[in-house]
Amino acid sequence: MNRSGYTIVQAGAEVPAEEFVRRYVDLADPAAGCRPCPDYGRFWTCPPYDVPAAEYWAGFDTVLLRGIQFHFTPAMLERRFDPEELAEYTRRLTAEQARQTAHRKLLLRIGGVGIFSILVIALAVVLIRKLHKAGKC
Repeated sequence: MNRSGYTIVQAGAEVPAEEFVRRYVDLADPAAGCRPCPDYGRFWTCPPYDVPAAEYWAGFDTVLLRGIQFHFTPAMLERRFDPEELAEYTRRLTAEQARQTAHRKLLLRIGGVGIFSILVIALAVVLIRKLHKAGKC
């Protein structure tokens, strides 16, 4: 996407998983907030999931939270969107940033691994890009 209409500020925090779950996860219906999204069930990162939420979160000690804040230019803020256009724009914008963040994290984890692991990771990156171009991830 063209970044001429905004800049990005990123922040992060590491919190205990137990606190994160207590404050932010609805263990009774963890997908409730996701169901209205047009991408619900379309991507491997989106619910519904095969593992119960309590069981999934029990496997973590900490959660690394990453936040992305968009600062729009005055020209972009003055632009008028109809509701559907605005929803699609913001969905595409956040999805693109999430993909870029995931790819950066993958590349950061390459350091310190053997050559075979790097080849496997490189093949995974190629596969992810092909699936992304085909609209399947």
